Amino acid sequence: MALTIFQKRILEWYQKDGRKDLPWQKNINPYRVWVSEIMLQQTQVSTVLPYYKRFMSSFPTIQKLAAAPQDIVMQHWSGLGYYSRARNLHRTAKYLTDNSDGIFPNEIDELMELPGIGKTTAGAIKSLGFNQRGPILDGNVKRVLSRYHMIKGWYGNSKTNDELWFYAEKHTPFTFIREYTQAIMDIGATVCKKNNPKCCSCPIYSDCKARKNDKTLDYPEKKPRRKVPEKFCFFILIKNQKNEILLEKNYNQGVWQDLWVPPKCKIIEEMDDICSRLNLKVLSYNVLDQKKHVFSHFKLMYKTILVSVVEKKNQKHDKQKFWYCLNDELKIGVPAPIKLLLDNLREETYTKEANNVAINNVSSF
Repeated sequence: MALTIFQKRILEWYQKDGRKDLPWQKNINPYRVWVSEIMLQQTQVSTVLPYYKRFMSSFPTIQKLAAAPQDIVMQHWSGLGYYSRARNLHRTAKYLTDNSDGIFPNEIDELMELPGIGKTTAGAIKSLGFNQRGPILDGNVKRVLSRYHMIKGWYGNSKTNDELWFYAEKHTPFTFIREYTQAIMDIGATVCKKNNPKCCSCPIYSDCKARKNDKTLDYPEKKPRRKVPEKFCFFILIKNQKNEILLEKNYNQGVWQDLWVPPKCKIIEEMDDICSRLNLKVLSYNVLDQKKHVFSHFKLMYKTILVSVVEKKNQKHDKQKFWYCLNDELKIGVPAPIKLLLDNLREETYTKEANNVAINNVSSF
């Protein structure tokens, strides 16, 4: 089929201004595309780049990823957020390695049966990984199409979302598929931006209905506001006399499932019970200032209790419990706020040790 004017303008823009040096655009295959698309869900390219490079260095093939322990996979994801993405990557890698020698299916319906792969990710794998026609509708493409066609309604509504998919399908060409798919995502990311769109640089601005009506910033329509709930807890950073911090594997469902976290409680009085359960004797403790961590659907307000302990005799090995030495490289998956707490504690410990050395050196004269 002949290209439409819309498609031609998109492709011409891509040849001149599109991004062509992203790491997943080199040595293209479905595996590399899949990893990048999962990482890019709800996450900007600039944030993903260092994670992607490190991830692919450790797991260059789907077989390597499938064979890796889950803790190592989660450690590579630490700080990137939305940790179910990492669990689904690992599950899918294992499934495909066991059932199809690590080969991805190239049909949308089959791709969508795999853990963590929705319609847009399936379309991206088919179009970018296989260079076969597969419409996509990520956040950037939604913004472009919403403005170009002045589509009413928040795209979380099924009617609005169906209309967007109609246009995504309509505009996707049958040739130059990989180039078009990357181009329309790039236009949304670099030109048709959320707050400061560069309309004069857009290849389709002359026919954009929102621009013609001077309503570019009104589209796509915003999600209806709702109050973001707050939750509170105490994180208990338990430190033994070996300069080690106690972490526990979080097997519960939730945003930090399968990550390593310190024990937590809702009221400070529970701290003694927790330490007793862990067969630890409290020597002293200090409550740090309150901090905040924002998730997509709630705010976590937390205080940290820094506890010094000694381990009682007859400690039993517990695979759900891990003493992390602050002097060692962190080789397990921990959430971003916990990593920040550990980094701060490490820095404070080193500073105190350095000050003590300096004082001792001065007093020796």
